[in-house]
Amino acid sequence: PLRVNHPDRLVYSPHAYGPTVAQMDYHNSPNFPSNLDAVWDEHFGFVKDQTTRAVVLGEWGGKNIDKDKQYHEQLS
Repeated sequence: PLRVNHPDRLVYSPHAYGPTVAQMDYHNSPNFPSNLDAVWDEHFGFVKDQTTRAVVLGEWGGKNIDKDKQYHEQLS
């Protein structure tokens, strides 16, 4: 847990990239891209429930073709 002077100002800002930017094992899962919701929940989805703080994706991206396009569509 973080200890900050103004916790009401704290925002968690994860970065989420498609496979052309950051190749991860879950990009090659047989159930890609439907597996991504569980991946994102594990990585940062729990923050709101456990901390009541905001979660705002700070960066995301890729070439928006092939698997990247599927990734972005799942993210939206």
